[in-house]
Amino acid sequence: MAHYQRTFAVEKDLPACFAYVSDFRHTATWDPMVTSATLVDGEPIRVGTTFEVISKFIGSRTVTLPYTVKELEPNRRLVMTGTSSIMRYTDTIDFTATEAGTQISYDAKAELTGLLGLGNFVFPLMFKRIGDNATDGIQRAVNEHA
Repeated sequence: MAHYQRTFAVEKDLPACFAYVSDFRHTATWDPMVTSATLVDGEPIRVGTTFEVISKFIGSRTVTLPYTVKELEPNRRLVMTGTSSIMRYTDTIDFTATEAGTQISYDAKAELTGLLGLGNFVFPLMFKRIGDNATDGIQRAVNEHA
């Protein structure tokens, strides 16, 4: 299983930051692997809300990543899980107010499944790069859009 963890700060206040990041329709603005993200059902966002994220995979191919909100503590925590045709994954995002804005702790776990599961021994290396790019993107997007 690949595991990625990073804590970073943004300059926006906690409510604006939480609202922006917890709405996974914004994922395409901060994750360079994501080509589109849509709300499937469950507005306002709450436990059980589902999103469909289309992500780049290999070359010009894409994969559909369904996400379901499993835990939602407004302005504090968001836990999203999903299972796609190629992997299982959980993203846990914690938010803390600071004097300068908000601290975000992003914890992601993913495991390739099926025949791709043979690649789980190298997946953590790729997953770190994917995570770094996404969290760098969150910092930029939240400061620009939230």
